[in-house]
Amino acid sequence: MSILALDGGLYPIFKSHTPDWLWSRLETGAVCPGIPDSLFVAPGGTMGLVEFKQTSGWRCKFQPLQIPFIHRVSRLGGRVFIAVRRKKDELFVIEGSKILELEEFGLKKFSPIEGIGARNWNWDEVESRLLSKDPI
Repeated sequence: MSILALDGGLYPIFKSHTPDWLWSRLETGAVCPGIPDSLFVAPGGTMGLVEFKQTSGWRCKFQPLQIPFIHRVSRLGGRVFIAVRRKKDELFVIEGSKILELEEFGLKKFSPIEGIGARNWNWDEVESRLLSKDPI
């Protein structure tokens, strides 16, 4: 299965729509399973992790250690998100502290980013979600 099928091609899309940000793929594989796909550093030094997902339905498929890792990082105050491309047109950017709700209830509980399709997604809203972090 290609990386595009797993993450909906979101990494290059996010990278191209946030050109002033530093993005790096994290290929940890068996060394550190559960760590999200990508690290970002925004202007001003805000850092975070993003796990990119693709789904045609309302549920995301996670590897066994992804949920506990994302949940723990969030509980410790880390900035981690799940970005989900549903079908080809909808984008959800969900704070990692909500991963247990995402796993239990699926995407229907969350609001997608405004706009249909990658070109039309509200990238100001995407950046705002990645830069703001609600206290737990």
